[in-house]
Amino acid sequence: TLAPLRGKGLRYQSVPPIEVDGRETIGVRVSSTGHRDVVFLFDKETHDVVKTETKSRGLGEEGELANIESFYSKFEKVAGTRVPTRVRIVRDGELFMEIEISEIQRAEKLDAKLFARPEPQ
Repeated sequence: TLAPLRGKGLRYQSVPPIEVDGRETIGVRVSSTGHRDVVFLFDKETHDVVKTETKSRGLGEEGELANIESFYSKFEKVAGTRVPTRVRIVRDGELFMEIEISEIQRAEKLDAKLFARPEPQ
């Protein structure tokens, strides 16, 4: 969801359009104090988010930040919302991960226990 992009203290800047998987895009860079910038590229026709770009380190890694590009495709309608069923993540130009979602179910309400703190062991 893009709902967090409505938050206070965010700054937006347009980015030059590029083609993603042969489709024209429109883009915006989102900045917030204390956080790394994220670029969102939207399909110009469908308005689906087709790519995001940011900088990050792997868990426990030190040193320079890696360029992380996430590509979203194969959109399907689920409960009235278009969602990607394929995600490809590229880290510093090298394929890092591919995810193919075969089944999506929307829950009307989630059990509060899912968000409870784990019990000490």
